[in-house]
Amino acid sequence: MRKKLFVTQEIGSLQRPYWLQKFGEHLDKKSIKAATVWGKKFRIDELDELINNSDKGLLQKDPRSITESDKERVKEIASIYAIRMQEYAGLDRIFNGEQTRTEMYGFMAGYTNGMNRAGVLNSFDANYFIKGVIDENISIKKEGINFFVKEFDFINKQTKKEIKTCLTGPYTMVDWSYLEHHVYGHEASCMSRPIAIRKGRFEAVTEFSTKVLNPVVRALEKTGAKFIQIDEPAAATDEGESGLFVQALNASFEGLSHDVSKAVHLCYSDYSKLFPDLAECKVDSYLIEFTNHSSLDKFEESDVDPKTFTALSLFKEYGLNVKIGIGVVDIHSDIIESPEKIRDEIRVASKILGNPSLVEINPDCGLRTRKPEIAYAKLQNMVKGADLARREYGE
Repeated sequence: MRKKLFVTQEIGSLQRPYWLQKFGEHLDKKSIKAATVWGKKFRIDELDELINNSDKGLLQKDPRSITESDKERVKEIASIYAIRMQEYAGLDRIFNGEQTRTEMYGFMAGYTNGMNRAGVLNSFDANYFIKGVIDENISIKKEGINFFVKEFDFINKQTKKEIKTCLTGPYTMVDWSYLEHHVYGHEASCMSRPIAIRKGRFEAVTEFSTKVLNPVVRALEKTGAKFIQIDEPAAATDEGESGLFVQALNASFEGLSHDVSKAVHLCYSDYSKLFPDLAECKVDSYLIEFTNHSSLDKFEESDVDPKTFTALSLFKEYGLNVKIGIGVVDIHSDIIESPEKIRDEIRVASKILGNPSLVEINPDCGLRTRKPEIAYAKLQNMVKGADLARREYGE
């Protein structure tokens, strides 16, 4: 049986609704209305739990009476909203929009032994994250494994669609951290600082992949996960560490059966720095940002910036016969890409790879930076564009 061409998916993160972010405070009428409007639009059965005519819904409670159980339930219902949005948009592979999580780095750090908070830093899109310091050997906390398993089980009960699970990768976690434990130990043995940093980074990345990520992905496989995505925005930070990056990914996925699809998300990097080492990476698919390099309002093959699809050419050049999720939606703009533009990008990517069955479709990155009405419209057009492309290939 032929598999569906141009499978569509979100990268993982959708904006957490204001009523979730501010739950525990007095919510204004605008937040209550938003929960109602979207709940009715997506036919959310749990809407009555949030808001009802007797004024006893979770979002109507006096903040002083809110319990931890209430907070967890509101996160679950927000997850259902995100799942339904993706289903109504027509996506083939879905997640919970990371509604049960906060920021991708700090969230994972909170479930890692050996990490403590160092301070708050400004990051991309004017968001902030709490940078961590690694001051001991690192490993996953038991409650961390329990969280990811519970999250997957909940999503699995809410949808019949294919499910993905997203995890922040070992290289990014180390690159965004202070490495006191691993670096200072080498400096104490009279190594020069550059050598101590290099050795410390190698040890920390290795520990993160084997002691944090691998136990999580193995637990997820046991609970039924079939598609696991590791997010690595820092992948190409250091050209001299591309080999370490690949080793870490392979170690993170070590021991998984062929029944589990192993995916890596890359964004906003010079991907050429990862080659030729990336050819040794034992994963099944890459989800990559491309729209950031191309025109927002039109796309013709003759207009393509040579940099737009350079990475695709490299994958073909080095013989990586893997799925490539091409980013066709810009997460930094409210412009709604047309289905025709998306179709044409799919056409060009298929031509470069020489095999349309290797092409999958996704936004550049998570749509958490866009309001729900913009994110939903972008995802709908992404699905329509994939449908147009399928017709051209006789599907």
